[in-house]
Amino acid sequence: MSALAEGSTQQQLQWLAAKADAQLQATAAIKPHVPPQWQLMSWATPSDSLKVALSVMLTAANSISGSSTRFTLLFKTAPPPEITAGMVNEMGSLSDHLASSLAVALAPEQGVSPSLAVAIIGAVRAVQVALLELVKSVAAGPSTEPEWNHLTGALWEACKGVAEVPTTNKLAVRMQLMCVSMSIKDTIDEFKAALEAAEAADGGLSGEVSALSISGSADNQSHEPGKTADSARDEAVDSFDDLVDYMDGEGADEDAMSPAEAEAAAAVVELLRTSRACIKTANDAMAAATGSGAARGVMAWAGPLCEEVQSLAEQVGDVGMALYPPMEGAAVVAAADGFGARVTACLDKVDAAQERDAAAVEHLRGVLTERLDAKPTRATRLSPANRCRKAAAATADGGSCG
Repeated sequence: MSALAEGSTQQQLQWLAAKADAQLQATAAIKPHVPPQWQLMSWATPSDSLKVALSVMLTAANSISGSSTRFTLLFKTAPPPEITAGMVNEMGSLSDHLASSLAVALAPEQGVSPSLAVAIIGAVRAVQVALLELVKSVAAGPSTEPEWNHLTGALWEACKGVAEVPTTNKLAVRMQLMCVSMSIKDTIDEFKAALEAAEAADGGLSGEVSALSISGSADNQSHEPGKTADSARDEAVDSFDDLVDYMDGEGADEDAMSPAEAEAAAAVVELLRTSRACIKTANDAMAAATGSGAARGVMAWAGPLCEEVQSLAEQVGDVGMALYPPMEGAAVVAAADGFGARVTACLDKVDAAQERDAAAVEHLRGVLTERLDAKPTRATRLSPANRCRKAAAATADGGSCG
């Protein structure tokens, strides 16, 4: 590819599109890694060279945003090649600056963590995608002109995103954790609404479900040491004991939760809330770390924690899918077990936090153990004794297990 646009207007645009596409492919191929240096620098304050790289990146993005308006206005007039060449070369040069600043920012000596690298790469990639779409549309000719303004606006928004990139590892890691926490909260809120609908349809569910999941009180707990789960929560979690019995062969409503499904969902929602408390404890520990010694202590576990939290985020969808009625008992249990294992792994990483958080971590570990230990195996729930107990409770005289 030549260094400058040449030939007809169409050839110039094809040159720019090819450049933009090549840069986009290069960005997409970048795999964030963890250089040893990131544990020693740029935690709460970026290095001078990283500051420069991010500054160049922002300047390039702002210039692309400003030039994009002139770019589209120029090509609406169908100018000759000698006029368009300057504009095309300008856009090509700005895209080069954006790509080169990305390479500098991600150099191992910058100490960029995976969380920060993902944020930087994502912002640059968004600009490159928007630029490529605009150039391809303009190159397609006057027939696509109606969409040029929309594509220019999309490029503006992408360029604005570069200004929102975190500049330190500390901020990037905490933002990642908060995003995962909000994703989990969305799932909690979704099933809180489903539980409310189930309560309305049933004329009032059990007190356990109402107190636990509809009020949302568990989300507001401080998770301080010494606090134990109330009896309503314990009873709701114990509803796992009859999960498969309730749901196998009883014709669950396709559109709404049965009372038994609602109780099972309430127990899983508690597990989701425990995971959010774990993330909050980790975030609080990071926020409290001041001074190089404390920062180094946090960085020893922040990276591994982020990997576990990302795995946690990937399983939230599985948990949510398992809770849609009609539920399949084994699928709910498998999703809850997998998610609980990830929360346990996260707590293991947070164990490395400062002493001030040790009590909170141990409390959370106890809550999580309670949630998981109260959920027996599928074999137990399907045992003849379990079925007999349920059948006996349904008879007027208590029945007999024979």
